[in-house]
Amino acid sequence: MGYPTERVGIIGKPSDWLIASVPADDVLNKLDGFEFINIPIQDLYRIYDEVLPKADGKLLESFPISNDNIDQNEFKKAEAFYLALKQLVDEKNLTAFTIRCFDLLLEYQTTGCFALAKLNNEGIIAGCEGDIVSLIGMIIAVRQTGQQVWMANPSQIDIENQQLILAHCTLPTCMAENVKLDTHFESNQGIGLSGKLKEEDVTLFRLGGKELDKKFVITGKIIPHEHNPNLCRTQIRVKVDDSEKLNQLLTNPLGNHLLVLFGKHTDILAEYIKNKRI
Repeated sequence: MGYPTERVGIIGKPSDWLIASVPADDVLNKLDGFEFINIPIQDLYRIYDEVLPKADGKLLESFPISNDNIDQNEFKKAEAFYLALKQLVDEKNLTAFTIRCFDLLLEYQTTGCFALAKLNNEGIIAGCEGDIVSLIGMIIAVRQTGQQVWMANPSQIDIENQQLILAHCTLPTCMAENVKLDTHFESNQGIGLSGKLKEEDVTLFRLGGKELDKKFVITGKIIPHEHNPNLCRTQIRVKVDDSEKLNQLLTNPLGNHLLVLFGKHTDILAEYIKNKRI
């Protein structure tokens, strides 16, 4: 049985700080059903410069603001990056992409957090920081479970209480409620998204290894969490079902990010990885 080809854009180089997130070309080329397209980030900048004068920021007007320091001009810039990425996706016929997003802070003093959130909602699987391994995992998780996926940073791990906190400044807004606009945490610039995820069962997922032959899958439930201003804007606390796997995450992680999806999907993901393509 064949699989439809995923046309995966890598916009700019992966971020320099990523750990075990940039597979060798020969590993990527062996993935059945994936075609990887390297796209210079200057291609995005060119489109952004063209669409910025036409952007009015109205796409963001429905969201409440939780940070009074956001300049209204940031609405236009955030919208322009969404329009530019959408145009680039259409031009290259992409089904998914990852972008070296921190470069937007250096070049334009803004972020792509809103653009990635909206494109994920629209069915274009979009990852940050040029993390190719996370993007592959996102594609697998979305296609096999039908669930949207949130790419997040493990920020705190509590082995004794079997809990961890995950956080990031973008997420598919359809996964959350009470979504508000804030600044991007690390830079205090641009637009970041702060949303509350429902207290439901979740699966945390990550591929890894030089040959993408390792996986980390753990289930748990989102539990109440007091928002921490010293972490990225969207945050969850998860009570996990397996303390040994949580310790593995602390002592031998497969990479920087974890993927979060609602429901318990261990069997679906493991079966796919074992028998299909990875």
